[in-house]
Amino acid sequence: MKLRNNKGYVGADIAVSILIMTILIPTLGAMIYNVNKAGRKLERKSFAINLATNVIETAKQVENIENLYSNIDVDDTKTATNDDFISRINNSSVITNIEGKAEIKDTQGNQAIIFNVTDNDKNIYQVTTKVIDYADELKDNNETLTKNLVKTVNVIVEYSIGRGTEKIEISNVITQKKKEENVGYYI
Repeated sequence: MKLRNNKGYVGADIAVSILIMTILIPTLGAMIYNVNKAGRKLERKSFAINLATNVIETAKQVENIENLYSNIDVDDTKTATNDDFISRINNSSVITNIEGKAEIKDTQGNQAIIFNVTDNDKNIYQVTTKVIDYADELKDNNETLTKNLVKTVNVIVEYSIGRGTEKIEISNVITQKKKEENVGYYI
């Protein structure tokens, strides 16, 4: 007597395969989603770090560090007009996709250069740059320090990702370059 019939699927076979698919498909979908999300987050963070580094490198290119932040001429629209650093930012070939112009604004009692940059995917990054003279940082001590010899450039890049906001902060110290005197050689 033959008890087995190989002419089709049994209801139990179909139920097991549906159960396996209902477990595997959402799991694979969640894995793919999380990998893409982590990739986008890493891409945005590296763009922000690159942007902050470019701003600091632009600050290092200023010939006289006195022009980094001293004597900023601000017109009625609160846009800087006579600052070497800001003009370098606005005309930079490295810092691209600036929306509008870099502006001087008061942030928590300090003046800062603020501008927005968009990446290729139209994501907006807000860049806040503060330049602080080392002599001003130590003014509470009873020392008399020479101004415009050492300045700290602090760059904060903020961007939104998902429902939150991420922040990258990079600081660097810039010193006044020694002026070379004309030295004549006699032959």
